[in-house]
Amino acid sequence: MLTQPIKSNQNNSVARTLKILLVDDQKSIQLKLQEILSPQVDLQVVGTADNGEIAIAQIESLQPDVVLLDIEMPTMNGIQATKIISQRFPDCRILVLSSHKNQEYVQQAIAAGADGYILKNVPAGDLVMAIHSVSKGYSHFAPKLLPKMQLTKSIQDASNLDLTKPASEKPKSIPPRRQFYWQWIWTSLGILVLVSAIAVGSKSMSQKRAESQPNIKALTAPVETQPLTVKVEASGTIEPIDTVNVSSEVAGRLAELYVDRGDQVKAGDTLARLDFSEQQAQLAQAQGRLAEAEAEYTKMLNGNRSEEINRAQAQLASAQASVNLSAKKLERNQFLAESGAIAQLDLDEIIQADQTNRANLQEAQQQLQELTQGFRPEDIQQSAARVTIARAELQEIQSQLNKTTIKAPFDGIVTQKHANIGAIITPTMAAASDSASATPSSIVELASGLEVLVNVPEANIGRIKTGQPVDIIADAYSDRTFKGTVRTIEPEAVSEDDVTSFRVRVRLNQAESLLRSGMNVDAIFIGEPIPKALLVPTVAVTNRQEQMGVLVPDAKGEAKFQPVTVGVTQDGKTQIVDGLKPEQRVFIDFPGGKAPETLSKPF
Repeated sequence: MLTQPIKSNQNNSVARTLKILLVDDQKSIQLKLQEILSPQVDLQVVGTADNGEIAIAQIESLQPDVVLLDIEMPTMNGIQATKIISQRFPDCRILVLSSHKNQEYVQQAIAAGADGYILKNVPAGDLVMAIHSVSKGYSHFAPKLLPKMQLTKSIQDASNLDLTKPASEKPKSIPPRRQFYWQWIWTSLGILVLVSAIAVGSKSMSQKRAESQPNIKALTAPVETQPLTVKVEASGTIEPIDTVNVSSEVAGRLAELYVDRGDQVKAGDTLARLDFSEQQAQLAQAQGRLAEAEAEYTKMLNGNRSEEINRAQAQLASAQASVNLSAKKLERNQFLAESGAIAQLDLDEIIQADQTNRANLQEAQQQLQELTQGFRPEDIQQSAARVTIARAELQEIQSQLNKTTIKAPFDGIVTQKHANIGAIITPTMAAASDSASATPSSIVELASGLEVLVNVPEANIGRIKTGQPVDIIADAYSDRTFKGTVRTIEPEAVSEDDVTSFRVRVRLNQAESLLRSGMNVDAIFIGEPIPKALLVPTVAVTNRQEQMGVLVPDAKGEAKFQPVTVGVTQDGKTQIVDGLKPEQRVFIDFPGGKAPETLSKPF
């Protein structure tokens, strides 16, 4: 965060007022910058923009002197905007104001044409000073960024400044303003040499002679042997490890929704419930059918009761008596019919009654036989099958009823809510699907845990391995360091803004409750420690005819070029793999105040 504004210098009211354009996609940052700059009488905020395209249009109409520009913005980011602004509006100074302090961001900004690069947590006074500095044609960078910088050869060649030539031989035109801060450093060094020469001229000849001898100790630094832990820094974001859309396997109306975005849930927790009245009615019917089938099957297994057999025997005896009686009656009436005593119609009725009684007798005999013999095996098997079918139907309906309750498949956090109470949910092939394919069946989106996705530059990927410890610093918790370990290194490179990198996924060891998906973080990969590394100040490393080396004092105290093989560069120091010994001294400033013509500037 930016600090409170400093008091303006009221005596500077005669100075020309600088017009400032603020470019940041966060309104809170724009307001904070306006609050800081408004007391400055020589600074005027003439406009704001929330992406690069709007900024370019604003520059064309407002013609600001300095643009304060963020990097990460929608539509057109700060790097792309810097390239266009530096080409189309060469008189407009660009000061990048970013929360990223990683090397690749700084290098991209400078290569695109930025005049300066400072961090968003810069004090208000330093911000005002940086604006004035770039407005005067100087390059300005946050002090913490200087050790991270590594100059490319093409930019080194473009920014070489030979202070040994007389003024008549120097180019009359002002060098391009899009050169690194090293040009400013070397120019300042030349001014210091000139001032020193004037001061020396005012002294006596004896003092000149004494001071003409270089102070080797003041101009050099020792080669130190120190433990060195190799670190690789890169930017990343917090992302869910896995994200799914939790859905329903059955169709229905959403009756209850028990969670909202941001809620943390455990596996098995109830998330939502569909209306299950239809399933309950089907369940009651299935339970009745099962009970009926089970009763029939039990009856067949146990056989008939004695009471039923006795009743059948009584029915058989009654039927037999009826047959005996009807047979005698038929015999008697047949004789009467033959003698003409009764009509044929009456005889037919007696014959019909006798036949009915005989049929009833046969039925009673068969029923008694079935009761005494029991059920056939095939009948019992059919009854058992009916029980199995009824039980399966009941289980199916019970399963459908259970599916109206939607539960969390794993521990996680609810990141999206796709449906509201009353919505009609339609089933899909699976109850949980990829978040990129949300369907009408989706109810909520659930993320399982968090991890850090880091883009590591190609030059550093060889120093990363799985299981490697990582320090993680989130912008939201800049005073805390979270711990993690490298989980995976993706095999395929990605290219963005002409920068090739590899995606590395870092598992968080703790404090997931504090971090949120989408947060920006800085990841510091901790490499293998080097117990006795030879280290020199990075400014001591020079280049002669494409040979890396340092300057060491010879027996006369004069600078001698010593080729070296360098290793890791971090925190303002460079590891020397070969070419130097402990306790040797290397020049960190050139004897006589100027560099030998055969050397290029330090990297």
